[in-house]
Amino acid sequence: MRSLNTLTARDMSQLLLLAGIRNAIGVVIPLVIGLLTHHTLSGVGISVGALVTGFAGMSGTARRRTRTMLLATVWMGVATLIGAMAGNIAWLIIMTVMLSGFIAGMMIAVSAEAGQVGLLSTNALILISTYPQDPVHSLYRAGFVVAGGVLQTSLMILSDVLTKQSAESRAVSNMYRSISKYAAEHTRKADIQVATAMLDAEAALSDSYMKRPTYRQLRAFMNTAEQIRMYVVALTRIAKQQDNHPQDEQTNGMPEILTKISILLEQIALILERPTQVQNISNLDVTPLNMLAQTLERETGRASAEAILHVRAISAAVADLQLALASDSVSIQVGTPSDFKRSPAWSPLRKTFRSLVANFTLRSTTFRHAIRVSCTLAIALIISRMLALPHGYWLPLTTVIILKPDFTATFSRGIARILGTVIGIFIATLLIGIAGRSPLAGIVLIVLYACAMYTVVNFNYALFTCALTGEIVVLLSFFQQTPPFVAMTARLAATVLGSCLAFMAYILWPSWQNRNLHVVMADLIRAQRAYFLAILSVCRQTGEHQQLQMKRQAARLARTNAVAAVHQSLNEPVKYTQDPYAILGMLTALHRFSDILLSLEAHFLEVEFELSSSALNQSAKYIEHALHVVEFVVRHHDIEMDAESIKRVLIHPESGLRVQSPSFTETTFARLESIIRTMLRMLPLSPLSRASSDTKP
Repeated sequence: MRSLNTLTARDMSQLLLLAGIRNAIGVVIPLVIGLLTHHTLSGVGISVGALVTGFAGMSGTARRRTRTMLLATVWMGVATLIGAMAGNIAWLIIMTVMLSGFIAGMMIAVSAEAGQVGLLSTNALILISTYPQDPVHSLYRAGFVVAGGVLQTSLMILSDVLTKQSAESRAVSNMYRSISKYAAEHTRKADIQVATAMLDAEAALSDSYMKRPTYRQLRAFMNTAEQIRMYVVALTRIAKQQDNHPQDEQTNGMPEILTKISILLEQIALILERPTQVQNISNLDVTPLNMLAQTLERETGRASAEAILHVRAISAAVADLQLALASDSVSIQVGTPSDFKRSPAWSPLRKTFRSLVANFTLRSTTFRHAIRVSCTLAIALIISRMLALPHGYWLPLTTVIILKPDFTATFSRGIARILGTVIGIFIATLLIGIAGRSPLAGIVLIVLYACAMYTVVNFNYALFTCALTGEIVVLLSFFQQTPPFVAMTARLAATVLGSCLAFMAYILWPSWQNRNLHVVMADLIRAQRAYFLAILSVCRQTGEHQQLQMKRQAARLARTNAVAAVHQSLNEPVKYTQDPYAILGMLTALHRFSDILLSLEAHFLEVEFELSSSALNQSAKYIEHALHVVEFVVRHHDIEMDAESIKRVLIHPESGLRVQSPSFTETTFARLESIIRTMLRMLPLSPLSRASSDTKP
C-alpha cells in the first residue's frame, strides 16, 4: 500500500511548467546549433551539461540557484574530464566512481539540491567513461559540458530578471497561506505545514541578494507572520479546549473568529504573490476583527478576555505592518523585534563544511549511506565490465539512482524508479524506432522529454523517472547505432540487476531510523527546554527578544525533524527498539507543549507579567529540571539510572500549583506540568515506567 501511495502521490503546487520550458530551451539550443553546423556530437555534449545543471536551478532563491548551478557546472566539467581520460583504465575509473559516489552520498547532509547535483554528476562520470578519449578531446568534452552549464545558468538569471515574482515572495506568501489553513482547520498536519513553511521562508530571506527595500518589506511581512502565528495558536487552543470541555465556560463565535482571521491571512498571501501590488495591503480592512473583539467584550469569562487580547493583537499587528509599508523606510522590526540580516556570501560554504565534518562518523546515517553507495557502485562497475554487458553503464546508473539513505526512499521510491525506468525505456525505444534516426525527430523528443522531466520533478516521482529515463535514452541514441529493441532488452536487464543489487546492499547494511529515534526526540526536548528558558529570561528581563526568536526557530526545526524521523521509522519493517505508541504519544505531548509555549509568548507580548509568586517560580524550576531529566532518559535510554530519584522529582513535585482562582500564567504552567507527567509514563526505561504505573489511581 505504501509503495502504491508512492506511485500515485502528487502535489499540484509542484508542477513547474515555466521552469520546465526554460530548462528544455537550454537543453535544445545546443542541439539545434550543432545540427545546423554539422557538429551534432558537440551539441550533445553541451546539452548534457545543460541537462544536469538545470536540476540545480529548480528551487530556492536566485542567489542559491546561481551558486548551486555554478557548482554543478564546475563539478560536471571535472567529472567529464576525468571520466573521458580514465575510461580505458578499469581500476582508475572504478576508484574515481567510488570517490564520486561517496561525495554524492555525503552531499545529502548539506541539502537535497547538493545531493541531486552529486548524484547527476556521478551519473555523468559513469556515462562519459563509456566513451573514453585522449586528453585533448577529453578537455574539449569537458569544455562543452561547462558551456552547457553556463548557458543554463544564464537562462535562469534572464528568466528571473523577466519574472516579477521572486522565490522569496513566494516563500513568505506560502507561509501566510499555511497559517491561514491552520486557522481554518487547526489540525496537527496543518501545524507541521506551518512550521515547514516558516523554515522555508526564513531560509529564503537569509539567502537572498534582492534589493534592500524589497528585502525589508518581505522581512516585515515575515516578522509579522511570526507574531500572528502565536496568536492564532493561542486562539485555536481556546477553541480546542472548549470543544473538549463543553461543560466549561464558552466563548461564542470562536469558529467565526478563526474563519475571519483565515480569510485575512489568505488576502495577505494573495498580495504577496503580486510583488508590484504590495502597497495594496493598506486597503486590507481589519474592521471585522475589531467588531468581533467588541462582541466578545460583552462576555465576562476568562477565555473571552484572552480571545479579545489575541484578536486585537492580530489586528494591531496588521495595522503596524500597513503603517510600516506605507512609509518610505520600512523597519524590519515590525512584528517581533529582530536584527536579522542576510547571511554573507561565504556563509553557505561554512555551513557546508560544518555539515560534512559533523557527519564524518560511522554513527551518521549519511556517512554510512555514502560508504554503501561507494562500495555498491564499485561492485556494479566490476560486474558490468566482467560480464561485458551491452549498455553496461545502465547497471551502475540504476544502482546509484535507487540506493537512498533510508528504507522508505530505497524500497518504496525504488519501486517507483524501477517502474518509471522500465516504462521510460520502453516508450523511448519505441518512439525512436518509429521516428527513425532523424536528428530532427531526436531533437523534438529531447525537447518534449526535457520539458516533462523538469515539470514533474517534484510532482510525481514515477513520472519524473519515466521522463528522465526517456531523455537519457534519446540523448544516447545520438552516439549509438544499436537497433532500438536490442538496446531496450539490454537496458531492462541491467535495470533489474541494478535494482536487485541496490536492494541487496541496503539489506546487508541497513540504516534503520528507529535506532536513532531517541536522539532526534531528545534533541526536540532540548530545543523545547531552551525555548521555555528563553521565554522565562525575557519575562525576568534578563534575556533579549532576538535570542527568544532564535530559540523558537530552533524548536520549530527540531520539531519538523522529529516528525519526519518518526514517520520514517514507522515505515521500517524491523522490530522497534522503542514502543511505537509511546513514541507517537511523546511526539503528541511535545506538540501540545510547543503550542502552550507559543500561547505563553503571545500572552507575554500582550500583557507583561513577572514570575513574582513563589509558586510560579517553583513551577518554572520544576518544568525546567523535569525537561532536562526527561531529555536525559530519552537520549540514554539504555543507561542505568536512579529511578527512585526521578520518580520523586517528576511524579511528586513540590511545585504543583494549587490556587483557588488561577491566572492565565498559573493555568499555563499547570498544563505544562501535566504534559511533563504524561511524558513520564512514556519514558523508555522499565524501572521508571513501573514506578509511574504504581502511582496511577
